Amino acid sequence: VSSDDATLSTINSSVVDAGRFLQEYATDRKKKECLEAFAECQDIVKWIQKETKDVTNLVNFVTVALATAAGGEGDMTTDKLSFLRTVGSGFGPLIYRLTKDASYQKLQELCKTLWVTLETAPNLPEMMKQCEKDIDWYQSVKETQGSVEVTSYGQMRNINNYGVYEIGSSKNLILVNRSEGIHLRLRQSGTKRIHKLNYSLDEIRDLESKLVLITGRETKERKQVDLFLD
Repeated sequence: VSSDDATLSTINSSVVDAGRFLQEYATDRKKKECLEAFAECQDIVKWIQKETKDVTNLVNFVTVALATAAGGEGDMTTDKLSFLRTVGSGFGPLIYRLTKDASYQKLQELCKTLWVTLETAPNLPEMMKQCEKDIDWYQSVKETQGSVEVTSYGQMRNINNYGVYEIGSSKNLILVNRSEGIHLRLRQSGTKRIHKLNYSLDEIRDLESKLVLITGRETKERKQVDLFLD
């Protein structure tokens, strides 16, 4: 409250929330470092905003890069991509949903995911700064990927998580060919919007072919593909 004539009644909940947020920010060193890293590393923030539409899309990009060894093989490549995934997941609400006119209350809400990630990844500020340094490398990896790869991996993840096979004909009980008798239906998630909910057997086989072609080395991501192929 800036005016000397202001009374306690003028101090609303938003002012109190702002005070609490600033106090927490000032007294918690790691949280302070996180927000400072976010403010300082705007190049990588803007790159993520430009190249991906949400956290899921960012995770798909990293998954494809890890599975296909798009950035080369070795621990350094794995670390760079893992850092980006952790940074994208932790800072995601701030990256994709923070607006210039956001209130302190909104900022508090968006920081909840960040604080949870910080508990499991205490070096998150350092990860953000390293991602900022590696932005040209991420761009080169992004340029090697096509939309087919990213889309295929996104579909695979949805199928592995939500897919249910169904057997039977939907065309008046008359099967024109055997492939019409088997299809895959995705259960709608309460928190995730799934654009394609139904796959024919032919569409599943086509997706299998794409995944086999674009998947390279033996990684955790490759195991996800193997799960789908099985």
